[in-house]
Amino acid sequence: MQPDFSKYTLVELLDIEKHIDKDAYPDRYKIVFELIKIKENDPDEIEVIKVREESFKVHLNLIFIAIFWLSAFYYIFTGEFKLKSYSATYESEPFGFFCGVGLYIGMGLYFYLNYIKQYKLLN
Repeated sequence: MQPDFSKYTLVELLDIEKHIDKDAYPDRYKIVFELIKIKENDPDEIEVIKVREESFKVHLNLIFIAIFWLSAFYYIFTGEFKLKSYSATYESEPFGFFCGVGLYIGMGLYFYLNYIKQYKLLN
């Protein structure tokens, strides 16, 4: 019994093409390859792929938010801000410490606001 590949999306067909054993299933591979050619010209399928790519780009902001905010909270917890060769502690250099921590919180806030804006545009 052979699966009905016509019901599969372009993304699923591309995944099948990548993982199918061409030697064991040459007929299936040929069908999948032909369906990919057909669906690559389908505007609905192309739109689905574009939406997935945009969604990935939007959600990538969450990684940057986590990096900046977790780093800022780590610096607050340890009382020492480090950036390459520069180091400022809360006790010895409070201005540098708060500027560094503020920079990280600010960058996290920038990525958060950017995420919210792009997420609203996506939906």
